Amino acid sequence: MKHILLLEDDADVSSVLVHLLEEEKYYVSTTSRVGNAREFLERVKVDLFIADVLLPDGTAFAAVDTAKQKDVPYFLITGSLAHMAELEANGQFHLSKPFKLNEFLGAVRDRIGPGDGSGRN
Repeated sequence: MKHILLLEDDADVSSVLVHLLEEEKYYVSTTSRVGNAREFLERVKVDLFIADVLLPDGTAFAAVDTAKQKDVPYFLITGSLAHMAELEANGQFHLSKPFKLNEFLGAVRDRIGPGDGSGRN
């Protein structure tokens, strides 16, 4: 079963994305804290890391560094115009909020393929 870690502090956004991913048969773990995401990535094998850029305890970039060290594919989501410009300038793939759910699923499938198990949280 393909395992996704979602780092998102907005409970409504997180809930929608988890539901969508579980319907597509991915296993999803969630957190709203950068520190928790970094620890999780250190301890647990995941197939994909998806992170909102701006979070209550900082930016997702530290957790992205951990994902890179573990060779975990990732992508970022953000509604911040400044961060969008920074990501684009660095050639880093991201989705700008608000995004269409089919774009989101397309980004997931491009990185790890279709889900293959029964979704659960």
